Amino acid sequence: MPPTEMGYGKSDETVPIRFKIESSLCKDFDRVQESCYYFSSVLPAEIGEQEREFTIKKVNLPVSGTSYWIRVTAQNEIGFGVAGCSILQDFMILPIILSPSRFPVWISNGQDCMDNNYSHVWLEETYSQSLMIKTWGLPIGTAGTYLECTIEFEDGDQLDTVAHRGATVAKITTLKFTFPSKECH
Repeated sequence: MPPTEMGYGKSDETVPIRFKIESSLCKDFDRVQESCYYFSSVLPAEIGEQEREFTIKKVNLPVSGTSYWIRVTAQNEIGFGVAGCSILQDFMILPIILSPSRFPVWISNGQDCMDNNYSHVWLEETYSQSLMIKTWGLPIGTAGTYLECTIEFEDGDQLDTVAHRGATVAKITTLKFTFPSKECH
């Protein structure tokens, strides 16, 4: 519902009458530079308390596999307001695994001489107790959070675990998997 009081009294000229939706590859929404692919559309505001919905179509977002900046600005009888915050939204990005380059990854389980269970992740001739996977194009997230995952073993068993999410730089995210031990049959 639009605000009814904006410091000008309760006149009708403060009620939003239009909304401008903008998208651009450039954070500053440059309208001149062609490589920004700036798009805008002005829509009438709805009457009453109905919500307004607008879908930016693929034809207006000509570059797939990237992120666009999007913002909405309200206009009333006085003019357009200050542009609100801009959000960065992925468009037609399909995540891929950059490394390791070979799958499946082999995991061995066992017990040491002190009867402590262990899991080893084998990559070629080396092993470690965790697996680092470098990805490109995961949805924007926060470093230090965890992603829930399911590991499927060669025998068909599945094991739920989590991956620790590292920082994302230029759409490249590192995930660290630490595998719990699995009892062998």
